[in-house]
Amino acid sequence: MSNDPAATDNTAQDEPPLAPTMRPLFSEDGRAIFGYADAAVAEAIVQKLPIYFWKHEEVSGSGKDSVQPHVGPMPGAFHRVTGLGNGKEIQPDDLLGVALTALQNALYRIQYLEDQLLDGRGFRNQQDKSMEVTH
Repeated sequence: MSNDPAATDNTAQDEPPLAPTMRPLFSEDGRAIFGYADAAVAEAIVQKLPIYFWKHEEVSGSGKDSVQPHVGPMPGAFHRVTGLGNGKEIQPDDLLGVALTALQNALYRIQYLEDQLLDGRGFRNQQDKSMEVTH
């Protein structure tokens, strides 16, 4: 039994949950584009995925740096909840893509909430006017 909360989530499948479809819509710079990553799924993954402070255990002849500490999710958990990678390593592009998609979604939601709070009462308009540079 694992202590990893993500270990019980078995969403890894042929199609990663972040991808809208695995049929290319178009290509750009030699890359097949499948569509936009699902922002709500990315945000849920980031909220749920355990992030650890860790270092490689010293294994004779492994070539792994046993002194250098790291921070991030474990590859197996990342693979289980995203369907990306092989469960032994995390590709930086995949990790950054999930994190950026989740961040983008959070920023859109923050902007929406600020607009609702501030514009609804006119505060933002007053603040913007007070910050204008006059010549």
